[in-house]
Amino acid sequence: MNQLENTLTSLEVAEMVGRRHDHVLADIRQIISDLGEPKSGGSSETIDINTFFVESTYRSAQNKELPCYLVTKQGCEVFGNRMTGAKGTQFTVGYVGRFNQMEQHIKQ
Repeated sequence: MNQLENTLTSLEVAEMVGRRHDHVLADIRQIISDLGEPKSGGSSETIDINTFFVESTYRSAQNKELPCYLVTKQGCEVFGNRMTGAKGTQFTVGYVGRFNQMEQHIKQ
């Protein structure tokens, strides 16, 4: 569980939702793109993407450095809200449980 930090990796998210990591990366990149688009109503307010997703890397089994994201609780909420059906529900239950564990660990 990502050292009980306050993020999950996109690899963990992919495992939780039963999808390939490259597909999860594509979804996250699309969310980031959507968040960077101008908002309706002409608001010039910018969104700090790092409150949702932080670019990172990991070492593969072949010792290659590959891209991933650190996903905050807010990022999980955004990602989960885009999913429908049983997988979306299962992911929401999973990430809520993981973040609750992290919060309990921090309190101790």
